[in-house]
Amino acid sequence: MALRRAPRSRRDPLKLDLSIRQPSALPVLPAIATSVLSLANNPSADAADLSDLIHQDQTLAGNVLRIANSPAYRTGDAIVSLRQAVLQLGFSVLSEIAVAACLNADAFRAPGFEPLRKRLLAHAFVTGGFAKELARRKRRNVEALFLCGLLHSVGRTVALRLVAEAHAGAAERPAEADVLPVLDAHEAELGARVTAAWNLPPQVQTAAAHHRAPEQAPAFVDETRTVALAAALATWGLQDAAHDEAVVRTLPAWAGLNYYPDEVDAVLERRPALLEAAAIFLA
Repeated sequence: MALRRAPRSRRDPLKLDLSIRQPSALPVLPAIATSVLSLANNPSADAADLSDLIHQDQTLAGNVLRIANSPAYRTGDAIVSLRQAVLQLGFSVLSEIAVAACLNADAFRAPGFEPLRKRLLAHAFVTGGFAKELARRKRRNVEALFLCGLLHSVGRTVALRLVAEAHAGAAERPAEADVLPVLDAHEAELGARVTAAWNLPPQVQTAAAHHRAPEQAPAFVDETRTVALAAALATWGLQDAAHDEAVVRTLPAWAGLNYYPDEVDAVLERRPALLEAAAIFLA
């Protein structure tokens, strides 16, 4: 996978060359994240196994503890150890926190575009949180929906990294206004390719490829529609526009997914906690 740069004018948009399609060109999911996902799907694994695994990466361990102590997760006293985190939050919750923390690793950096990358990650993290809350209200698989939400826009992160690589060392980098259309254009394809290369669950792959047009999803349509709603809520939540809540409440997706007014209230009430958790996640 390579990015070919050509002379540009105001009317010559930035182009991403995806003509090289070898899987080896895709970013590699950090080994620790792969191990956490594997452990999370192992019915014989226990809290000690997960704690010991996360302890292998001290940076990850510190990030996991910071996120676990955020208002979105902590329900009691301060959590001071990974084993305490597993016991207080549960095996599944701690594994999802660990995967989220891995996405802020060096493998996903975009030098020269870090503010935009952090905004993308914040949106992904808050989308995961809203997806989890939406799933809880309908008694769906909350862990699976969190992962779908967290990784729904991974294609944008990958595209941004490619843009950054192409302009490494350049005296002038493209403006964000030129970069964003590139991310939009390649989000679905790169998202599908990356989640498949990482061998993620099929519903995660579907959400990454179809969340902008859920009705086109070949399977997991409700899950993809839920992620699309969660992404819209994340966009609203991350804007300093609480006055737009009335507009958010009228989104057709609520009725399409059979959410009642009290359920809508409960989901939207999670906004402050998710925003604080996202700030800690990116700190």
